[in-house]
Amino acid sequence: MNPAADSPQRSNPTWLEIAKHVGFLTVLALFLVWGGRQVMPWNKMFPDFISFWAAGKIIVLGQSPYDVTLQTNIQRAYGWDKATDGFGLYDFLPYYYPPWLGFLWVGVLPLGFEAGKLVSFFLNVEMALLAAYLLNLTIRGIPGWAPYVFVSCSLFTLATIILGQSSILVFFLTALAWMLLERHWDRAGGFVLAWLSVKPQLTVLLIGAVLVWLIRQKRYTALISFLITSGLLVGISSLMLPGWLADMFNALRITPPPTEHYPWIGNTWFLVLRSMGLEGAILWTCYLAVTVPILGILVKAAATKKTPIESVVGLGVLAAFFVAPYARHYDFPVLVIPLLLMAAKWLSAPARTDKNVHPTLLWGCLIVGFVIVPYVQMMLLAHLKEIHDPGGKFLVECSYFWVPTLILIGWLFLMRRPPSATPSMAAKAAQVA
Repeated sequence: MNPAADSPQRSNPTWLEIAKHVGFLTVLALFLVWGGRQVMPWNKMFPDFISFWAAGKIIVLGQSPYDVTLQTNIQRAYGWDKATDGFGLYDFLPYYYPPWLGFLWVGVLPLGFEAGKLVSFFLNVEMALLAAYLLNLTIRGIPGWAPYVFVSCSLFTLATIILGQSSILVFFLTALAWMLLERHWDRAGGFVLAWLSVKPQLTVLLIGAVLVWLIRQKRYTALISFLITSGLLVGISSLMLPGWLADMFNALRITPPPTEHYPWIGNTWFLVLRSMGLEGAILWTCYLAVTVPILGILVKAAATKKTPIESVVGLGVLAAFFVAPYARHYDFPVLVIPLLLMAAKWLSAPARTDKNVHPTLLWGCLIVGFVIVPYVQMMLLAHLKEIHDPGGKFLVECSYFWVPTLILIGWLFLMRRPPSATPSMAAKAAQVA
């Protein structure tokens, strides 16, 4: 069986074709938002939106978006309740992000809170669909429907959108930066890469690895674009909000994230270990025993000139969930990138060890494992909670850590194989030219 017959190589689209696809996906997003608005319990939807809204309002006032009193007063005015929304612990939903994420929400303020929430809903749906389209453009050797299924039907994408979280933005920016750099559109790629810093705990490794790779490839235009954009973001933030960096770090100390109280809702290696009751020297020994080798593999991949950017991006995305101190299951949508890269590598002729494995069987297993099983697990966790802890506030969400773990194991296994059939950057650049 020839894999190419099942996963034909797609040519680079024209600008008109891109515009048609984006237009169609925008209309689809509008339809989905309209339908969701009709059936969703609106007052209970997108609870995390209030944090971004408050940050935007505080920035307009010229104050620090990390100010506890201002966040508390503004969020209470828009319905935040400590007993129900704050689990009896939080007077407000803390803003932990760099100021430039708050800058993005300033433009939404004139619409009002409810309309702003609707716009946030639309943007998350739109970015999820566009991220799938970008992966469809960038990852060769997979069927065109695959990115849309694994993005749109995922429990983790749904959770992110329902909560109103920023993880879809990170996913979209990652896919966009990769696509631009893959095609040697370096000025735009460096610009987008700098904006990935909106969620630094999950993107700092990816950004650092890509920067090392750019230096090794002598792609200095992208590097300069990144540095200029980053300098502008930091400079404008410092001009408008002096002391913002110290305030951002202090916010974690003043109002610790919920995983400090409930580590079992986290989905990083560190939080999984804490959920197991480990602490002190044993905790750090187990943590470092995994993170140090992963960091070594990532640095080696980024510093090796022959490494394709797809490997740096995929491994950089994966490494965050084993190195970062904090992540939740709603941060998982970006894991579609290494998952689909693995599928493409397996389907490529040099990588397959068993030519009798039909691509349909592979895709069926991946859909069952990474789309259907998480929903079944969620129902099981809810059932167990109802039986054993009906008054509890959270499910045992750390049980979803099998997702990045399995992808990492598969990734490390396939790393020993010959390079995938994905066209080289030079070939793609020639096609674009």
